[in-house]
Amino acid sequence: MNLTVSQKGVALVLVPLAFQLVFVALVLKAQHDQVEAGRWAAHTKETIVQGHEVNSAVLDAHAAVRGYVISRSPAFAQPYQSARRELPARLDALSELVADNPGQQARVAAVRDRAEGLLAWLDAVAVLVASGKDAEAVERVRGGRGNEQADALRSEVALFLAEEERLDHERAVSLERARVRFNWLLATGGAAAVGFTAALILTFRRTITQRFATLEANARALGAGGTPAPLDGNDEIAHVDRALRAMATELSRASGALREMNEGLEQRVRERTIELEAANRDLAQKNTENEMFVYSVSHDLRSPLVNLQGFSKELEKAGQQLAAVLDDAAVPPDIRGRGKSVLGGKMAKSIGFIQTAVLRLSGIIDALLRLSRAGRVEYRLEAVDLTPVLTQVVAAAQGTIAERGATVQVAPLPPAWGDRTALGQAFANLIGNALTYLDPNRPGLIEVGCAPEPGPDGLHTYFVRDNGLGIAEGHQQKIFQAFQRAHPGVGSGEGLGLAIVARVAERHRGRAWVESRPGAGSTFFLALPPAPRASAKVKGG
Repeated sequence: MNLTVSQKGVALVLVPLAFQLVFVALVLKAQHDQVEAGRWAAHTKETIVQGHEVNSAVLDAHAAVRGYVISRSPAFAQPYQSARRELPARLDALSELVADNPGQQARVAAVRDRAEGLLAWLDAVAVLVASGKDAEAVERVRGGRGNEQADALRSEVALFLAEEERLDHERAVSLERARVRFNWLLATGGAAAVGFTAALILTFRRTITQRFATLEANARALGAGGTPAPLDGNDEIAHVDRALRAMATELSRASGALREMNEGLEQRVRERTIELEAANRDLAQKNTENEMFVYSVSHDLRSPLVNLQGFSKELEKAGQQLAAVLDDAAVPPDIRGRGKSVLGGKMAKSIGFIQTAVLRLSGIIDALLRLSRAGRVEYRLEAVDLTPVLTQVVAAAQGTIAERGATVQVAPLPPAWGDRTALGQAFANLIGNALTYLDPNRPGLIEVGCAPEPGPDGLHTYFVRDNGLGIAEGHQQKIFQAFQRAHPGVGSGEGLGLAIVARVAERHRGRAWVESRPGAGSTFFLALPPAPRASAKVKGG
């Protein structure tokens, strides 16, 4: 090519610059592809979890109604009623998650039809039990129609989840390929940059005469920190020689900056890769834990409890029948006395203990499900005006407040950024806890307020203060753990209210703690993010 030295110099600058721009564009594109692949992989896992939750909710309702038929205890109907309330929203959420997939939309519609059919059958059975038609309800259960509909629902959910598992595998493979392409691009681009620079240097050296050799020697000397004699003349080579001398210091500084930039880029890539891998592992672990928990509660615990409650009822009836037999005049008095002593003594107490224990364990299982849902439910973040929320909470607790002779005072509260339902539950738990542990020796006073200024972390500090029994220092850190109660002999419950408060605070990027003195009362604090000036509803948590 007939190029002047100036033109070759321009080419030497422009060609590597164009290469760098293309390389940066490719790196950004690869990084975007990797982020998109990660987002789709996480979306698929979220869809799988939602599918399992829909399936478990309906099957929980099925098991609960069967238990309701056997025991006629309203406690066994609560999971069914909860599923009846929550299932439409869960199915809508599942349909929204697969809005981009017509095939899965059709499967969700099939799941919805199967679920509604099973729930309609359960409604009919529950109505029979509620109207006292126990025999007809039992006959319906024995007919097997409910099991057939439950099996059909499982089949539809299995088809839906099988497709999501396939998509999950494809997107995991896609994510891995994107990561490999990104790493390969970095390695190949670095090698190509070195090779490209070497080729330009060879081409440049081959097209220059002895003056270039002198220029090269001078450049080497400058690179080594020396001060060679300048080239004579006024041609382009001499101009380059002078430019090299002027640029020597700047090039050294630019080289150091470029090296630091490359090292920083590589470090950021490594950190992002590690964070993504950790997030994927954490998501997989949480999915497994949730599935195992729901399966254990639904199938390994709920069914044996139903059987145990039914058998205890049968034992109670058998005892009553045996007592009637003993009342027969043909039974000798000594045998009648000994028999009634056994029936009215240890046997009756044992049956009562069994039924009490079954209800207690059922309550624990329901409480664990509530705590699990507090960690898995999807929050809808918005600016929440807490004053009307607290007004509703206090109104709902008015019966207990009047019974305890307590006074609840709610000061004006600044709005918080969070989920309205979850925050209402947290404050309801705190006020309910305060009412439970009031001191019977003095009028109860419960105050709800907020610190006048945000804390150093920018969070609003809300509080619920009471003049109740107080909490010993050794228990103040434990009461936010599940099944921990500072006063086990006072009130009822499973000890999960404050654990749910702590979980709600954590998911709002806040925290909960307590300050208390035994005999003087307690103050529970809830630190929450403030509402921004302009906000819109978004999904979070």
